[in-house]
Amino acid sequence: MSFLILGEVLRSQSLYEARGFSANDGMCAESFNSITGDDKGFLWMTSENGIVRYDGNAFFCFHHDDSDPNSLLANKCDYVYRDVRGRIWVKTLYGLSLYDEANNHFFNYPAPPGILSGLAGGKITEDHRGRLWLGGYGEVIIFDPVTLKYEKSGWFQFAKETGIIQNDIRNNAVLEVMRKNEHELYLLSVFGLFSVNTQTGKFLYHPNPYTEDSWAFYLCTIDKEGLLWIGTYDQCFYLYNPGTGQWQHKNCGNGNLQIVTDIVPLGKDSLLLLSEKKLVVFRPSLSTFSNLDFEMSGSNSGAKLGHFWKAHVANGKINLLMSGSLPFLQLRKPRHQISETKLKLPNGFSNNVAHHTGMDEKVLIGDWERQEILLYDFKTRSYQYLILPKKGTKTGVLQSFFNIGANKGILVTSDQIFSLNIKDGILTPILCASYQNAAKAEFRNVVKDEKGTLYVRERSTGIWKLNATASRIEPFFSPNTRGNFSDLYFEPVTRKFWLSQERNGVFIVDPVGLGSKHYPLKVDAMAGASTINSIVGNGRGKVFLALLDHGLMEVDAPAMLVKRYTQLQGLPSDNVSFGLVDESGNYWGTSQMGLYCLQNGKISNYAYHSLGKNFFHRLSSNGKGSFFQNLHPSSLLSFSPKTLLSSGEDGELYLAEIRLFGRPILKEELLHLSPTQNSLSFRFGCQLDNDWRSPECEYSLNQSIWQPFKLKDELNLFNLSPGDYRIQIRRSDRDVKTLDLFFSIASPWYMMKSLWFLLAIVLIILVYILYTYRINMIREQEEVKSKMAQQLSQMEMAALRAQMNPHFIFNCLNSINRFILTNEADLASDYLTQFSRLIRIVLDNSREEIIPLENELSALKLYLAMEAMRFHNRFNWAIDVGDGIDTNAWYIAPMTMQPYVENAIWHGLLPLENSKGIKKLVITIRAFGSHGILISIDDNGVGRKTDENGKDNTRKSHGMALTAERMALISRLTNVKTEIEIIDKLDSEGQAAGTTINIVLNKDEDPLT
Repeated sequence: MSFLILGEVLRSQSLYEARGFSANDGMCAESFNSITGDDKGFLWMTSENGIVRYDGNAFFCFHHDDSDPNSLLANKCDYVYRDVRGRIWVKTLYGLSLYDEANNHFFNYPAPPGILSGLAGGKITEDHRGRLWLGGYGEVIIFDPVTLKYEKSGWFQFAKETGIIQNDIRNNAVLEVMRKNEHELYLLSVFGLFSVNTQTGKFLYHPNPYTEDSWAFYLCTIDKEGLLWIGTYDQCFYLYNPGTGQWQHKNCGNGNLQIVTDIVPLGKDSLLLLSEKKLVVFRPSLSTFSNLDFEMSGSNSGAKLGHFWKAHVANGKINLLMSGSLPFLQLRKPRHQISETKLKLPNGFSNNVAHHTGMDEKVLIGDWERQEILLYDFKTRSYQYLILPKKGTKTGVLQSFFNIGANKGILVTSDQIFSLNIKDGILTPILCASYQNAAKAEFRNVVKDEKGTLYVRERSTGIWKLNATASRIEPFFSPNTRGNFSDLYFEPVTRKFWLSQERNGVFIVDPVGLGSKHYPLKVDAMAGASTINSIVGNGRGKVFLALLDHGLMEVDAPAMLVKRYTQLQGLPSDNVSFGLVDESGNYWGTSQMGLYCLQNGKISNYAYHSLGKNFFHRLSSNGKGSFFQNLHPSSLLSFSPKTLLSSGEDGELYLAEIRLFGRPILKEELLHLSPTQNSLSFRFGCQLDNDWRSPECEYSLNQSIWQPFKLKDELNLFNLSPGDYRIQIRRSDRDVKTLDLFFSIASPWYMMKSLWFLLAIVLIILVYILYTYRINMIREQEEVKSKMAQQLSQMEMAALRAQMNPHFIFNCLNSINRFILTNEADLASDYLTQFSRLIRIVLDNSREEIIPLENELSALKLYLAMEAMRFHNRFNWAIDVGDGIDTNAWYIAPMTMQPYVENAIWHGLLPLENSKGIKKLVITIRAFGSHGILISIDDNGVGRKTDENGKDNTRKSHGMALTAERMALISRLTNVKTEIEIIDKLDSEGQAAGTTINIVLNKDEDPLT
């Protein structure tokens, strides 16, 4: 970046940028007692409420859970240690917990009762056999990871036998243990320094001649010379030389410097000392102390710092545990993506406004109170005053500058406009047409249309135009509304001006016809129309409006489509100030809280930066890809948009935790979830090394639409249906590898595919069996029906032969002949007519298996009339149909009643002597029940018994038997129940008085049955 080498970057910038974290940032406690790092780059910190892991972006807490045997052994954690194999061990109140990285849980090794103390503290170190030595109260304990057993080291017995410990007092604690070399360890107790040979188990005592009490002493580090550094709470620090056995005491001065709670290597010849309130760098070769300066940033930058406690230095970062409201502080070397350059200005000159000229490295600097303007050269770090004839350096209040090329530009002060030769710094005033208002004109910014014509915004009257021919500026357009105009922009796609007015939105002006349209932009109904601080565009139809207290508005000028951004979308503040568009079309804005960028609909907030929070003025460009802003009183801020956008860190997304109904589970368990295990919660992390900004992430379930997702939140998936699932997590702000996670929920037994497949086979077999059975049944029924139809046909013919036997036909013909011989031609003719009609009806009815009852009665009436005529009306007959009976709705087999009527005439009535009175045959039809009818054939003849003894028994008709068989067959075919009852009537003397035949028909609700 050219601007980095052209000015003197501010030398007083802090060596480190610091960020403080508290419980509100996701830490599981308000204080911590130990810290270390693992091989993956995670930081681990122990507390009274579990252990926390930090990935550079977020914190993840581990706690004890009574229902989970693989949770932390206890919440009270004293120390965290990384062994030579990179494993993380946690010393808890009840024993040791070993972190299982593969499954994100712990293996626990509880100590026997009483072997570990409840005293806070007690470090851990490892000997050559891999055994862990645990500092504590009263004794040093050894844990063997192979045998999983705890044992006493023998230190306490040695100290008593040698007379070092006289009594079992409270202070016989060994809180500090450290590995000296391959076969030796250091032990620091309140009685002084000891060492032990882990091969022989032999202890040695190394008395300190400068002190008798080593309470609150800390084993800190062993330098490359083998010297042991020991920090103290009130005596600065000690050095012990194991080669000579000599001690050295270092005095750090007065006050808080005497408190050294930790010492860690910081470089080849530097050690970092944690004093109570300061970070101090000590250089052993020079024996000098110097403060380590850092500048706080982030949301907790204003918090009061507590006392420094412990440090862990790795990968260029200093990680500090502290007391107070910020228990964890991380220091990183700042990445100078935003630079501050100190300007060499005249004494008392105030940098109120700055505009880069876009030529070489020259910047215009304006002092509003002095009304003076400097042309500052970065290369030479020199300046020159802009001078006017007769006025000298009083050129006016600098407002803006517009580069028109050829080393020239338009410089605007409050009441005058100049042409500036940038190369030599010569000002040439441009004439101004007469101003109608009483006050002087107040000019602000310059814009250029597509033809190259220049226009200037005048604060009270609107748009003025630069008349190149007359070399003066003239009024061009004014909306004739009261109020100050806040900005002017020419949009090249629509070829229109955008003129904003305070508390009145914006006017869009057509430069050809000077027509305008007003947009008040009332984003807040209570506040009325908006005030626009600045208007800029990307030259391709996008216009950006910075609204006072209402955020940023992005407008698609051709379509007039609007999108608004506020703090909810990531702006550092809704009180946005000014903006500029870079070469890639990204919008860079300033606000009351600092710098931000709008790129492809997403906000990047740089207010966290120690310098980024100072961007709240107008930006200007050097024309080479860098932006500038003044910083009162004598500095200039600069940055490269391209570099700043690419300054983030990719990081690595990882799965932090899986919970099933709130209970932690292993990743492998996802492969075998039961149907009821369908509510899952996932936590993800992103491991970052140099970027404190939270990554912007999104997720997709089964390749659905990507949804925004914050890493600090859990991803909850409840009431999932059985099936296979795929979760994808990716960063939406960077093109990095997507994290994929697969899991499957089994179907319940009644939805298993194998079960349904088996059921389908069984169903197919059952359907086949039922189908085969049905086909066979239909075949059998068809055969039965065929046989029955054949039998019925034969019976019909037999009935026809029986009813229309030769005797009946002969008798009929004989009667006709007799009528003719006796000169009864009319009777013969009538009889012959009725006979022919009867024969035709019988033949027609014989074609159908069943006929309407009405047809049967019609045939019966003809038959009875002929028989009565043939026998000279020797009997009376009648047919009586009851009310409500529709004889067309009832069906009966043809000639069902005729045989019974014939028998009643021939065998009942004709044999009766005339002295017996009138012979009667009555046929009645009445309703029977709810779905039946009763057909009654009643005669008052001689009865069946008398007839059986008579001489005419040979003429008895066989039709009744055939009729009964036909009715039974029809009943089977139509499901109509038929009953035939023959009643022999007797008179009061017990003599035969006739016969009654009852035919009952019962059918279903279907009247056609």
